[in-house]
Amino acid sequence: MRRRISTNIRVGRLLILPLTVGLLILNIYVFFISDDKLDNSSSFIISGISVIFMVIGYFLYKYLDNEKTIEYDDNNMYVSGKFGTKEIQLAKITSLIMTPTRLNDNFKWKIIYIDKDNTEGFVIFFSRPLNVNLADFSKAIMTKNSDAKVQGFSFGPFQVDKTNN
Repeated sequence: MRRRISTNIRVGRLLILPLTVGLLILNIYVFFISDDKLDNSSSFIISGISVIFMVIGYFLYKYLDNEKTIEYDDNNMYVSGKFGTKEIQLAKITSLIMTPTRLNDNFKWKIIYIDKDNTEGFVIFFSRPLNVNLADFSKAIMTKNSDAKVQGFSFGPFQVDKTNN
């Protein structure tokens, strides 16, 4: 049975599309349809702010579109993205490290592994809320590869090792 350790924030990209289309429609309305003639400074401020938010929306969409979903079972880890699924043996994972990046109390994690071509690869992901299944994943890595570098999971007054599904 596969257990997921990453958040599924890729669906958030679908919320950005209505925002950017709405801002585009606002710009069209202000410049071409509106009967109220705004002075030039007001219309340029509205369009400038809209363009800034559309650019931010574009880059946020591209970021969320590239996020990967990470699952694992007893022997393998599965990295799923928009280009398919990659299967990696747990014995080939060399480290699991918490990065300093944090969003809404979720840390970004980095998994470093040895690929089938004996090249080092890595995947970076946001953990699920309360790091569900991450402690079990680290134990599964340690059973398959005792030389792997796995970072501890306790920080603050909350012991993350006690969480389950």
